[in-house]
Amino acid sequence: MLRRMVISVLAADHLAETPIVILKEVGGDRTVPIWIGFLEAMAVASELQDIKSSRPLTHDLLKNIMGSTEVKVRKRVNAPIFVPEEVIQKSKQIDLKIELEGKSEREKKWQEILEELNQEDF
Repeated sequence: MLRRMVISVLAADHLAETPIVILKEVGGDRTVPIWIGFLEAMAVASELQDIKSSRPLTHDLLKNIMGSTEVKVRKRVNAPIFVPEEVIQKSKQIDLKIELEGKSEREKKWQEILEELNQEDF
C-alpha cells in the first residue's frame, strides 16, 4: 500500500556530511529520510522557496519537455509523494521534535550552510 508523504525537513546529516530530506507521513508521525547530494539539496530548497534560476536546471528541462508533449505525471513534478508501506517500515525513523539546541556545532554549521545556499553559489 502506498502512503502519502510531504517534505518535512531539508537538513544536514553531520555524520555523513551530506544533506538529507525527511519525508513525513500525511496524517501520521512516521518519516522516511533520504540522503541527497548538495546540488539536489539546492534544487529542492529553491523549489520549496519558489526561487527561480536565470536558466533552467536539468529537472526543469525535463518538466518543460513533458509539459509541452502533454505527458501527465502522477507521482512527480509538484505532485503528491507516495512511499510504499514496506519502505516506511524499513526506514530509520527521525524524531521531528528535536530542537536546534540539541544539535552539535557541526550540525548547526551544516544547517546554516544549507539555509544560505542560493543559485549564484553554483
